Amino acid sequence: MSIKQKQVLGVTSIVVLVVLVLSAMQLTTLTRTLLHQSRARAELIAMSIGHSATDMAVTEETAYQELRRDASVKTALETALYSDDVVYAAIVDPSGTVIAHSDSSRVGERLPEADDLAEIAGGSALTQLRAIYQTERMLEWRQPMLLGVKPVAEIRVALSTLLARETLNNSLRPALIAALAALIGAIFVAFVLAQVVVRPIHVIRSGLTRLGRGDHGATLDHKGDEYKELGDNFASETNQ
Repeated sequence: MSIKQKQVLGVTSIVVLVVLVLSAMQLTTLTRTLLHQSRARAELIAMSIGHSATDMAVTEETAYQELRRDASVKTALETALYSDDVVYAAIVDPSGTVIAHSDSSRVGERLPEADDLAEIAGGSALTQLRAIYQTERMLEWRQPMLLGVKPVAEIRVALSTLLARETLNNSLRPALIAALAALIGAIFVAFVLAQVVVRPIHVIRSGLTRLGRGDHGATLDHKGDEYKELGDNFASETNQ
């Protein structure tokens, strides 16, 4: 590998490393921000559903029947679907059976297991990235419903990791385009710098070749103060 190729490879490698590090930082920052926003949105939805439910005068014995029949609860559950990334909102009993749901046909079903959105949002960057890119499960925000001080049900607001992944990828696209442009620019600059740096070596090699052939009038034809002393020494050697 020539000196020019090594220099281009070295400069390009440094730029690639910097771009990868910055891209990783950008990815983790956007992922954390997205999950925190999703958590805040889901919490707000759950509070709205809970507020609708607390307007009812219920007893522990009739709580589930009242929650199923109440129009304001049903409206709050259905409205949740208009929020970004929300797949469903539901109220479940302690066993996970649906009492009320944004899709009324699922009442009486058992909700499948889902990851805890609060736990993921508060976890490490690696945990968050795995949740978004390595799973296709739901992320649920869970909020207990209290009757007095006793929990009688739980509100669950679920977000899709697929939809969150799409949102994250759309946010990353401009950064990836900028990184690609920076990489292309770095390669071009590396070639230009290689030409500037390698030229003196070619001049020295040419002079030495001519001197080796017996041309005692050979000189180093290169401008620049940093090469003046070398050129003077070369000229004195050839004149001896």
